[in-house]
Amino acid sequence: PVESPVAVAVNLYFAEVIHRWKRGQRVQNVFVENNLVLGNFDTFGTAGALISPAGPKEVRFDAMDTGTHEMMGNSTVSVYNGPNEPFGTIIKVETPMVVIEDNTIDIRAEPVMGKAWLTAIEVYATEVELDIAVMADGPTQTEPFTAIAFVPETPTQTLTIENRDSRDSKLKMSFEGGNDDQFSVDPTDLTLKAGETSTVEVTWTGADAADGPVVTSL
Repeated sequence: PVESPVAVAVNLYFAEVIHRWKRGQRVQNVFVENNLVLGNFDTFGTAGALISPAGPKEVRFDAMDTGTHEMMGNSTVSVYNGPNEPFGTIIKVETPMVVIEDNTIDIRAEPVMGKAWLTAIEVYATEVELDIAVMADGPTQTEPFTAIAFVPETPTQTLTIENRDSRDSKLKMSFEGGNDDQFSVDPTDLTLKAGETSTVEVTWTGADAADGPVVTSL
């Protein structure tokens, strides 16, 4: 189990075990999180093309966000097991990464012709990478842009947080660098809609006892 939001890569497996099928007799649309990842997918026809000596090593299907109708990448289809395997030809589909917000993944297949089914599903989770910019108003900001330098004379800085991502984001502020107890931030939690900006105040609480500058990263 992983905590949402989380980015997941979903691999789908289809077994072509009934060799009496013909092209066009078993066609389906496959959706992951309501994104069309395989449109008019002919399992028998695709398997036959991939195992043909002169056939392609892989084929690609356009993946589409059904809400916005925008393209979101490609699903890559390749042979996982060849035609002489005990379970017939198994083909693997690597779908574009999606973000899960509610700890559940919606995967479904809808028949276009004949029956629709999946043989197996693989899910890999990774941390969500958001496009968040942190900017300091004063010249004490150092590179990289998330590193903030403080001097005792200016123990408080106002930082601008910009959500450059296309998704709304819930952010929890924390510090890196091993000196977390020397800093405070207000507010500690921030919710930003896509494209929205806000500010937080970071205070170096240990400034009174310091004899030089310090650097932290928010």
